[in-house]
Amino acid sequence: MAVLVATTGCERADQAVTSEPLPEPIRVVAPPAPKRVEPPKPAVSMPAPEINPRERAAPVPRRKRATWFSQLTVEERSAVRGICKAKQENPCVGMLPMPVRRDGGPPERHPIEGLYAKLQNQEIAKVERFCQVNYKAGVCDTPLVIAFDAQPIELAPATTAAFAFRPGSPSSTDWPTATTPWLALDRDGNGAIDSGAELFGDSTAMPDGARAANGFAALAALDANRDGVIDRRDPMFAALLLWTDRDGDHASSPDELSPAASVLVEIPLSYRRDARCDDRGNCEGERSSMTWRDGNGAIRIGSVVDLYLRSR
Repeated sequence: MAVLVATTGCERADQAVTSEPLPEPIRVVAPPAPKRVEPPKPAVSMPAPEINPRERAAPVPRRKRATWFSQLTVEERSAVRGICKAKQENPCVGMLPMPVRRDGGPPERHPIEGLYAKLQNQEIAKVERFCQVNYKAGVCDTPLVIAFDAQPIELAPATTAAFAFRPGSPSSTDWPTATTPWLALDRDGNGAIDSGAELFGDSTAMPDGARAANGFAALAALDANRDGVIDRRDPMFAALLLWTDRDGDHASSPDELSPAASVLVEIPLSYRRDARCDDRGNCEGERSSMTWRDGNGAIRIGSVVDLYLRSR
């Protein structure tokens, strides 16, 4: 019995020695790296178009009457109105001192001169423009003509014929007779005098692009040697023409144009103002002497006159 017990005890001991398999070591696995979230890209926007300041629509300018005129004093406004009304009757008024006669008495100054005196601080060009826009005042053209000896300048009354003293704007005026030729220059070389740009007056373009103040200023642009005289020593003297409108149609023809150098000797550019106005509102303004050669070769004295012709 004792042996049996011992054997049984040994079997239990062997069972205790038998070992269980060890568990696998725990592996530490790093968590997956978080995905990089890209920040949202801003929406692509087209750049705003550049605006050229010059291409912007210009604001509508206020009318001259509401700006320049409104800034005048009461006395100046009254003077401007008086000038404009006078220019409605005669556009040449105010361009030079104009004597008037009353009841056969001595010549007096035109009342408009007193009105201009009240506007000494104003630009006369603005007054002229205001009158044209608001009172429909006409314009006054000032071309040079030639008077031989002491021969008076003769003007024939206006007809339906017109001439573009201002290029592109034909107008009707009284017109010199055949005894009073225009001084002209065929600037475009087409064999004709087409407009006031080819005469010598306030429609003549100066080298700087501005318009001439009068006919003598326009003629002075041809004084190449700057000696104050237009003569054969100036290259353009040979190109000057005399336009004698024999048929009075206000249009030049080849037989009415002759070289000025065949008759004229010299034209001094110094002039004086000698206003002589007729009852139709035309005036002789600036005047200079000139020398010319007659058919016998004799040297004689005449005049170059800047006419102020009223548009009809």
